[in-house]
Amino acid sequence: VYRGSDEIADWLVDLNIKLEKSKFVNAPQDVMVHRGFQDALFGQNITDIVENKVLELIGEDGDGEVIVTGHSLGGANSHITGAFLADKHPKMKLTVINFGCPRLGNNGFKAWTEQQLSNLSTWRFVYRADTVPRIVPRTLGYKHAGHLFMIYKSDSKIYYHQTGLKGIYQGAPWSWYYASSFKEHPHPMYLKHIHDIVNLDQFWPIDFERTLFSKIFVSIDAIKRLFLFFI
Repeated sequence: VYRGSDEIADWLVDLNIKLEKSKFVNAPQDVMVHRGFQDALFGQNITDIVENKVLELIGEDGDGEVIVTGHSLGGANSHITGAFLADKHPKMKLTVINFGCPRLGNNGFKAWTEQQLSNLSTWRFVYRADTVPRIVPRTLGYKHAGHLFMIYKSDSKIYYHQTGLKGIYQGAPWSWYYASSFKEHPHPMYLKHIHDIVNLDQFWPIDFERTLFSKIFVSIDAIKRLFLFFI
């Protein structure tokens, strides 16, 4: 579990937003990561410390399930750590669950972690108009990676890999990218809302948001199966 920003040094890390070549062992050359986040982890050997502790707990062969989580800066750290472990240990099944996480890599990072690291699953929880997941600019080459779990006031929606899958899943709506509220970022806000609605069915979507075409196709398929059942 990684904590978020609560010291001046943490905010300096957040503001060091230049993209630089990743330090992952087997990543392609085009994988770029937020310099501040990457330096804070690799420069202080935090990734190695976490790796050694994980292997101590699940065994040296790395064959086990690991969950990494964090909020805000801690969310970015959890995502980088998850990718680092998944890359080095193919037998290790990594799940990253973060909250209010900023963008931390480029399209190369997104493609690599989503398409090539089959042992990594990433879920990014965002509460309403939380500014931080939207604040690191796309104009500098940043892209969100992983699935978006969007928490609204009375329900939730999940978006496949943030941008969707053509013909099947919708991406997050354009309005998502322009919402902004710093007051909805602090972790107590997340905790209170999740605590209030976590036991309600509408908080847990059963599928990613689908495209209209996909919904029609699924409906026709259901009718077909029903028809075949009766004949």
